[in-house]
Amino acid sequence: PNASILLVGTFAADVKGNFAVLDKILNSFIKDRFPQLLRSSCDYFFPIDNKDLLGIADLRLAIKNCAVTDSALKQEVSMRWMSLLDSIIEKSKDQPYLSFSNQVCNMAADVGILKQSEIIEAMSFFHERGF
Repeated sequence: PNASILLVGTFAADVKGNFAVLDKILNSFIKDRFPQLLRSSCDYFFPIDNKDLLGIADLRLAIKNCAVTDSALKQEVSMRWMSLLDSIIEKSKDQPYLSFSNQVCNMAADVGILKQSEIIEAMSFFHERGF
């Protein structure tokens, strides 16, 4: 997927020690494998804490900057595709795996997507965006 990724570490106020240690561990796993990973002031992750609002402003700013600069977010998408995605998300709550040939194609037909090529295009788009 080409969607931007933000790693968020919660309960930052409860973490005793240095975030640099966590960053070093993440660096050993991540290295250059994920170019879509957005960096923070701690480099690989955004430490936050909801109680003390620690790091919340930095995370909001990163999300805002991502939304402003990500050209895919400006791409117009058919409402039928969005309806299909909503159907898939809703169905996946009860069923973790869906068959393309039966369930996904039937859901697509229910929202007016009849051509298999358009279904494949929609599924590729969803995959690229991380759904």
